[in-house]
Amino acid sequence: MIELLTAYTGGGILLAVDTRLRPNGTGGPLVQSESSVKEYFARAAETWEGITYMKSRALAGDAARAETFLHDLQSVDWRRYGQSGRSRTDLRQMRLRLEKEQGPCNL
Repeated sequence: MIELLTAYTGGGILLAVDTRLRPNGTGGPLVQSESSVKEYFARAAETWEGITYMKSRALAGDAARAETFLHDLQSVDWRRYGQSGRSRTDLRQMRLRLEKEQGPCNL
């Protein structure tokens, strides 16, 4: 079953969020504390998950708190993925697998 949170308007879909794309996927709670997200990224996140947060920015709410949280998360990401060069290797392998399964990407 695909889990989506979707907002509809008279003009169509405004926002669709795939709730499977959260720490621990469908096995994790829909809403998570900052500390549980940091712990997940420190121990279990896949490379692509870490990379998605490296350029994240706050959009709403308490901007200062969000910036602090994202900075902390990006520090974890950098230690796990950036410094070691692991992200380059893992992403290259992911891209090769996707190209093999779906054909070349024409960006």
